[in-house]
Amino acid sequence: MSFDRVDPLLGGDAALARLSGAVRARGWLLIGDITSNHTGDAHDWFTAASSDVHAPERGLYYW
Repeated sequence: MSFDRVDPLLGGDAALARLSGAVRARGWLLIGDITSNHTGDAHDWFTAASSDVHAPERGLYYW
């Protein structure tokens, strides 16, 4: 999994698009919030950061 897609268990990207449309139709605002500071040890960002000390993803973690 990554942070650029909605988890299929939550309805996927299509569900977010429907929610966004319904929210806008009511004149409301939708605010997205992610917890990118919580990744598993198999996540692409962490594996890049842990395998290369010069990887840009390394700055996302405290070592």
